[in-house]
Amino acid sequence: MNDELLRVEELRYLDNGPYSFILQKNEALGLTGPSGVGKTQLLRALVQCIPGGGALYYRGQPVESYPAPQWRKMVALVPSESLWWRDSVGEHFIGADSDNVDVLLRSLGFESEVIDWEVARLSSGERQRLALARALVLAPSILLLDEPTSSLDPQSMLLVEKLLLTYLRQGDIGLLWVSHDLDQLQRITHRCLRVSRSGLEKL
Repeated sequence: MNDELLRVEELRYLDNGPYSFILQKNEALGLTGPSGVGKTQLLRALVQCIPGGGALYYRGQPVESYPAPQWRKMVALVPSESLWWRDSVGEHFIGADSDNVDVLLRSLGFESEVIDWEVARLSSGERQRLALARALVLAPSILLLDEPTSSLDPQSMLLVEKLLLTYLRQGDIGLLWVSHDLDQLQRITHRCLRVSRSGLEKL
């Protein structure tokens, strides 16, 4: 049985690369490295938000087999600083199953009335948790997580970690988790790679 979920071959972007790695089903893979080395841009290259070379495969099929919106639904980027394009929280969950949304919000420490809040009143940590919920309601197979707990207090961080590990066990899911927090990566991920401008190194 082939457990390969995402294959990255000779990925290059800007002046970085090449990067090659495989993300297996039900695997959390950590990425770390110094600030400014290009970890965020690596995630953006994987969802083709910036141009690059090399090859990407999802379950053995090349990225070119999928329209860009479908690829970005299957391989979802959760940035460290999320964008919000509507005034209220609830407007960002239109069309999603309300029971599923409520479960996600409660798992992240929110009461159901958060759905009526204005985005302008949210703290950076609240935005970070709600952006994760917004991504999870779309049920992506691969989550690209860019410092997903960087703005959170310890209690909220543990809620996020618990939710993501639970999600990882639900079907053929993979997590690519970028963080400077090596303790977190050792606690959460199955293996970890260090990013340099010229490649990846096993930790």
